[in-house]
Amino acid sequence: MDWDLILTVGILLLLLSLPPFLGGLGEGRLSRSGVLLVVLAAGLCSWAMLSRPEGYTLQDIPQAMLRVLARVIY
Repeated sequence: MDWDLILTVGILLLLLSLPPFLGGLGEGRLSRSGVLLVVLAAGLCSWAMLSRPEGYTLQDIPQAMLRVLARVIY
């Protein structure tokens, strides 16, 4: 399993969830799509962080995302 890819997808989903989530909070309600994306993103990020044998630190996350980006580009 590629934990870097799972972590990157989770972080991207978290970024995509911010506009509907914050928009719903501003209107006084919760957006179902925003909440669903936050839950999926949190699940993917925690799955990657807990399942990787050596784990992730805050310094490892940008490097993991760059490794995934390099694989996509090349």
